[in-house]
Amino acid sequence: MKQDPVMTWQATYTDFYGNVFIEGSTVGDADWYLIGDVHDYVDQTSTEGYVIRGYHPFVRMTFVSNAGVVTNLWTR
Repeated sequence: MKQDPVMTWQATYTDFYGNVFIEGSTVGDADWYLIGDVHDYVDQTSTEGYVIRGYHPFVRMTFVSNAGVVTNLWTR
C-alpha cells in the first residue's frame, strides 16, 4: 500500500494578529493553490503545528499580519 508524502511545519507566534496559509505550486513562481485551511489568529502567542499531506513540488507559507511577529519556523 502506497502512502502519501507528509510534511510538517511549526511556527512560533508572539502577539500575532493575522492570517496564515500554506500554498503549493507545480512551477514554483506562479499558479499557487491553497493547501488546507486559512488560519485566522487573534493575539496568538504559541507554537502551532501544521501537517501537509500529498505531493506538492513547491510549498510556501504566507503570513498576512496586522501586528505581532513570527519568531521561528521549522519544517520537516
